[in-house]
Amino acid sequence: HRLAERSAHEGLLIKQAHLAERIGQIGYWSFRPSTGEKFWSPEIYRIYGVTPETFDLSTADTLAPFLPEDRRRFEGVIQRSIEDRTGWVIDGDLMRPSG
Repeated sequence: HRLAERSAHEGLLIKQAHLAERIGQIGYWSFRPSTGEKFWSPEIYRIYGVTPETFDLSTADTLAPFLPEDRRRFEGVIQRSIEDRTGWVIDGDLMRPSG
């Protein structure tokens, strides 16, 4: 009984987190340089204007939709972060498939 309550509570928290992402238009993602594994939250897919069914993270260039100058800057920031094992915050202009 307690396990079912906990599972229901966790499900509610996940739904609330997705709603907060949607309202705030903020998503989250992760990347493991050692394995190349990438994860995107549902809001990141929405921001990019794609779906998990149409955008394969394992092969997609996730920086491709950004303007060229942003893409070059991001590549440098990300590379330094990997080398230094630090985080980063970056902003840029995204070109969505819908224009």
